[in-house]
Amino acid sequence: MRTYLLAVPVAALLLSYGLLAGISSGAVGAQAPRGPVAHAARTVYLREYGSLRLTKEGSETLYERGQATGTFRGTVVARLSLHAKSVDATFTIYPKGGAVTGQAHAAFVISGSTGYYGGSLKITKASGVYRHAKAGKVGVSGTINRQTFALTVKANGWISY
Repeated sequence: MRTYLLAVPVAALLLSYGLLAGISSGAVGAQAPRGPVAHAARTVYLREYGSLRLTKEGSETLYERGQATGTFRGTVVARLSLHAKSVDATFTIYPKGGAVTGQAHAAFVISGSTGYYGGSLKITKASGVYRHAKAGKVGVSGTINRQTFALTVKANGWISY
């Protein structure tokens, strides 16, 4: 009986300091409710620069590989479809922690041995820490050397992931 009389004042004291709140509500050992979990999106201004080299070519398609530097660093692979006045591209960049795949469409003009392009891109798929990646207005521009097919690329704009 003495143990009970001592336990009640000690428990009351611990409750008054909030030390038994979890025990009294049954929360000790309980799991969090299951369901969707919200993740805070990180928004950054993308300033990416790339230098790619031809790895394979088809009749109107160039396959390129190179490195990107800037906001995210990593290997970039791209497939470009060249048309008389436009370029369509599919690309994947592999920064640390995942991969981001997208598509770009750009106007294309030729001056001498250099092709110049400018347009926009969108993110179509992403993985790892970038799995929720979304692009706002992201511009893309660069050059294509018409003799070696070396490619430069600049991408600028807001993305969230």
